[in-house]
Amino acid sequence: MDNYWINNAKELSIGVNYTYNCRVEGDIIELGVFQGRTSVGLAAAVANLNSRFCNGKNKIDVPKKLWLLDSFEGLPDPVGTIDEDSFMVKNNLWAAGKLKAKGFGEKELGRIISRYLARDDYHIVKGWFKDSLEQMPSGVKFH
Repeated sequence: MDNYWINNAKELSIGVNYTYNCRVEGDIIELGVFQGRTSVGLAAAVANLNSRFCNGKNKIDVPKKLWLLDSFEGLPDPVGTIDEDSFMVKNNLWAAGKLKAKGFGEKELGRIISRYLARDDYHIVKGWFKDSLEQMPSGVKFH
């Protein structure tokens, strides 16, 4: 793992730690996992902090869960003038199917994340955000 990803994991951990220390209510969500590198950093942080904050004097009521949402199909088609006028679309950085991680899907992501979290502590939701966000269970909160 190169320094960029090590630093990225440290920064993610600091952010997640802040939500625990400030007792921010809700679970952790990642929208778009690509190859799962950020997901691993989040999973490690959630595992560590659930362990620390669910025991002893720092106790929180409910351990946080990690929600990982992705189509596993790459980017969707640009829709409407806002998308089509964007720098990303005009410079061919955003097109249907771009950023699809070949050979990487929900099964592979689950195998990696299960090294850090028990199966009940994470959710992998396959689908486009516009659809999958509407299907979230009632009462689930994210930060």
